[in-house]
Amino acid sequence: MSIMAYLNPYHARMEKIIIAGMCLLAVGPVLLAGILPSHYYKQSSIKNTTVAMQRIAENRKEVISLFLQNKENLLGTIVRLNSEEQLGEQAQLNRLFESLGSTSAIVDLLVLDGCGRQLSYVGPYREKIRGKNYGEAPWFHEVMLNGRHVSDVFLGH
Repeated sequence: MSIMAYLNPYHARMEKIIIAGMCLLAVGPVLLAGILPSHYYKQSSIKNTTVAMQRIAENRKEVISLFLQNKENLLGTIVRLNSEEQLGEQAQLNRLFESLGSTSAIVDLLVLDGCGRQLSYVGPYREKIRGKNYGEAPWFHEVMLNGRHVSDVFLGH
C-alpha cells in the first residue's frame, strides 16, 4: 500500500478500485479474445459437420435409390421375358433365381396369381409362407392398382 492509503481511507479504497479496474482492463480483452472465437468456432464446426452429414446422407440416399431401381428393373425384365405360366412353374422359378446369382441381393422370389394365391416361391421362407393367400394384404392391392410395390424392409412389409 502506498503512503496515501495510510493517510486517508478514501484513497485506500480508490487505490483498490483503480487496481481492480486496471486488472479488469488487462484481463477482460484477453478473456473476450479467448471466449468469443471459441464460441464462433464451435458454432461454425457444428454447422460444417451438419452440412457434411447432410451431403453424405443425400449421397447414400441416391446410391440406395439407384440400387433399388436396378433391382426393380431386373425383376421387371424377368416378368416381361417370362409368361405367368412359366413363372408359376416351380422348376422355372428355381432356374431364374439361380441365374440371378448370390450377388444379386435378391433373397427370394414369390409369384402370385391375380387373386393373391401363391403359385411358386423360391427362397429361405418356403415353409413359412407355403400356401398363403395375399389377396387381402394392402401391398397386394397396391400391386394390382399400380403394378408394383416396394416394401419397407425395416417395417417388415
